[in-house]
Amino acid sequence: MASREHSHTDQNETGTTGAPDGSYLLVFSGDSARLRHLPAEGSLLVSRTSDGTLKLRAGDEVPSSALAWVRADARGVWVQATQPDGLMVNGQPASTPRQLVAGDVLSVGEDRLIYYRDPRRSVGADLLDPAQLARRLGHEVERSARYDHPLAVLCVVLPRAPEQADASALSLAVTGAVRSVDLVSWDGGQEYMLVLPETGELAEVPATRVMDAVSRLCPDARSGLAIFPDDGYDADALLTGARAAARGAGTLPESGEFVELPGMSVVAVDPKMRHLYRLARRLAAGDIPVLITGETGVGKEIIASALHAWSPRRDGPVVTLNCAAIPDTLLESELFGHERGAFSGAVEAKQGLLEAASGGTLFLDEVGECSARAQAGLLRVLETGQVRRLGAVNERRVDVRLVAATNRPLAEEIAAGAFRQDLYYRLGAATLEVPPLRERPLDLAPLARRFLAEATAGGGGSARVLTPGALQRLQAHAWPGNVRELRNLMAYLGTVVRGEAIQARHLPEDLGCGAAPWLASGGAPTGVGAGGAGGSFQPIADEIRALERRRMTQALAAAGGVRKDAAALIQMPLRTFVSKLKTHGLAEYPRGSRPGPGGPR
Repeated sequence: MASREHSHTDQNETGTTGAPDGSYLLVFSGDSARLRHLPAEGSLLVSRTSDGTLKLRAGDEVPSSALAWVRADARGVWVQATQPDGLMVNGQPASTPRQLVAGDVLSVGEDRLIYYRDPRRSVGADLLDPAQLARRLGHEVERSARYDHPLAVLCVVLPRAPEQADASALSLAVTGAVRSVDLVSWDGGQEYMLVLPETGELAEVPATRVMDAVSRLCPDARSGLAIFPDDGYDADALLTGARAAARGAGTLPESGEFVELPGMSVVAVDPKMRHLYRLARRLAAGDIPVLITGETGVGKEIIASALHAWSPRRDGPVVTLNCAAIPDTLLESELFGHERGAFSGAVEAKQGLLEAASGGTLFLDEVGECSARAQAGLLRVLETGQVRRLGAVNERRVDVRLVAATNRPLAEEIAAGAFRQDLYYRLGAATLEVPPLRERPLDLAPLARRFLAEATAGGGGSARVLTPGALQRLQAHAWPGNVRELRNLMAYLGTVVRGEAIQARHLPEDLGCGAAPWLASGGAPTGVGAGGAGGSFQPIADEIRALERRRMTQALAAAGGVRKDAAALIQMPLRTFVSKLKTHGLAEYPRGSRPGPGGPR
């Protein structure tokens, strides 16, 4: 948009095309005041004439005589002094580039230049740098979480970084297509990121408006949305989700949010998990051992299943052994087999799991629990491809791929002398680390919905929908039990909650409140114990009973309904625990068992 120079503009200053937002400098020099519009793109050089008069002229080459420059670009307006004490901003030196905001005072000796944006001509939003937008988004997320306001993040990806002139036009198109309350950043390359407060599920409307403006200049641009809290509870998760949606990050040959394996489909929305599955697919084509690490409950056995299903051995057997579940005295026999009479009770010869898995894959879960003798035998198998049964003289050749998993830091076990270093290097020829659920927030909502659907499909209840409030609480929780803890909670809620929706009040009272205290439930939830107070005070005995019921409920959810394990979690005698289940009305809580080989690891 063209703008006219003020009538008092110095005739020696070169006129330029003004910025569409009406940015200008109000110059007070000597006994005069004048207005200087800033260009849409380019620089003004600040210097003095031979008689000491302040001079502003357009130009990108900074001569040695210049005191400072003021530069407008797609990101905003910047200033920097080019000589010591050549220019101050709000009384502070401007020895490095500094972005101006309305009202900033630039001092050049006794002269003053005040930066303004004409509010009558201001359009759209300011253009921030990515770091500024991330900080502002953090504030918006907290506001949305605290007051239950909708929020969305839009990512616009260009096919290539634009030239300078094109970048200016694109930035003006993007900032002009949004409201002044929206936030926009450009990374200087191919990506624009927008924060759209108060939109949520309605973000398709402003997103369409932005893309209409962008497509006129760049028809091949793509976009992706992330909605709070469904797609993430914090700023990083929302930015990652929008970026993944726009770029199709981590897209596997299977489309959508699932990775298809024989007999199952696995949720993999978060870029971390999609990258992990892509790497697993590449490793599956080879035959080297793979070590899978990660906290308990993250799903290590599912990765092992993927390695087998995508490998040339897919038609062979896949055999699983939980090394922690077998006593040391039996572990060697289970692994290597034995001959008749090898030990007391060995009434007939038996092949071990290494032989049973020949032609396929042997998955050793919790391999860090193997005894020293079993570790030595495994190392021998990896080095020679042969196994000797207990009590046998000759070795038998086996064609088996070893995949191992552990939730223990084997490096520390090696330092303590509990695990062989040479075996670690052989097992860990390739290592896959499965991130905990709290570090893959984009997976949480689809996992929760799937587990809830599985629980209700089994006839346990009618609740099928997680409300935004409930998702907000789930996203704020740290999930120390990872996927297993989430599955157990959804199974319980799907069983005991009546109605079509899981509300925030149905969740354990303090779930997620460590990260966001304002999420604490004010009343007793339906189906799940909570000690809601009817007023400011209540009898202390009632509060203690409510706390006890809540802790027992949480322990049952974390232990998958196994009463012995739940009692141990809160250090309550089992007999007392079972008795109080009836007292607190929890006797009908679904009784479970430890997840078997098919459950999450």
